[in-house]
Amino acid sequence: MTAMSVSSWWLLGTGFLLIDGLLFCLGYWAGRLRGAAPGVQSVAAAAPAPAPAPVVAVPVEDPERLEGLEARLRRMESALRRVEVRPRFDPAPLQEGGAPMDVAARLARKGSSVEELMAVCNLGRGEAELIRVLYGSERAA
Repeated sequence: MTAMSVSSWWLLGTGFLLIDGLLFCLGYWAGRLRGAAPGVQSVAAAAPAPAPAPVVAVPVEDPERLEGLEARLRRMESALRRVEVRPRFDPAPLQEGGAPMDVAARLARKGSSVEELMAVCNLGRGEAELIRVLYGSERAA
């Protein structure tokens, strides 16, 4: 038996890998052409979607309590409709074209939070915290 050189082993290994790859591709291609075997379902067809939970009617033991809850719900809905969002800061300086740091200092003096300074003046958290420490009012701390 003769000794094989390193290049011969490399060539032999490469040949085996190429043949293995070709056989794999041929098997994949044949499977795709043939389709699924008869009687075999795909995973999607085998598992139907779960049915929604049934709605269970609960008998009302105390109709007065139900009426009270409905009245409370109506009051909460009307209160929710009346809620008006009011900003704690004045956005007018930004519209006038003021420098962001000047605007941030004014807002900090009025007691704006770090998050408000970040949102309104487009500042990072560190910058907003520094401005709030430097210019913030004592009641906002």
